[in-house]
Amino acid sequence: MEESFDRYGTQPTPVKGVYSAPYAGDSRWQQVLDGVQAVERRLGRKPKLLVAKMGQDGHDRGAT
Repeated sequence: MEESFDRYGTQPTPVKGVYSAPYAGDSRWQQVLDGVQAVERRLGRKPKLLVAKMGQDGHDRGAT
């Protein structure tokens, strides 16, 4: 099948803002956002977070 259809490859899709709505109005959440913005100003780019999943259960696509 790989010869006919090529190998399947995933295209990662970044997700943003998923957790912000429940924390609207929380001063601690605003401190986190302010801290991230400070890091962004210092580095000249937004910080990145890598999430890895070992795949020991036979599934190596995606993290939970």
